[in-house]
Amino acid sequence: MALVVADAGPMIALAQIRRLNILQQLFGEIVLPEAVWSESQQKNAPDAELIAEAVKEGWVKVTPVFQTRKFPLSLHDGEIEALQLACDNDDVLLIVDDQLARREAARLGLNFMGTVRVLGLAEQKGFISSAVECIKLMQQNGYRVSVKFLES
Repeated sequence: MALVVADAGPMIALAQIRRLNILQQLFGEIVLPEAVWSESQQKNAPDAELIAEAVKEGWVKVTPVFQTRKFPLSLHDGEIEALQLACDNDDVLLIVDDQLARREAARLGLNFMGTVRVLGLAEQKGFISSAVECIKLMQQNGYRVSVKFLES
């Protein structure tokens, strides 16, 4: 099975709607670069606690990343480390929502998907009853979804 690397956005979005476990159900283990971990823990919020709990349970692993590539300056540290980690390993799935990071992943030929697709897969496999309902909950928390993603 592919190494699954996640950026902070999808982790936080899923934790906010209490659906972080979907990642475990779909992929087993998730790897977070240290910068992503740090970003996910900045607020003392319930979503941060859920992500920390997943790390304690062992299905989310935090790993150091050493940047050896140059990435666009507009990317945040977590996105850069997630991209670097994906580049450093074979057979990787990157879970990322940031548009600039997705463009860079495509440019690098990386396999990636966003939270909306993760929810779609979870619905197909019967882990959730409605991806659309989950997306609506995420939108209530400030998550922005492009109309083109909702139509596909």
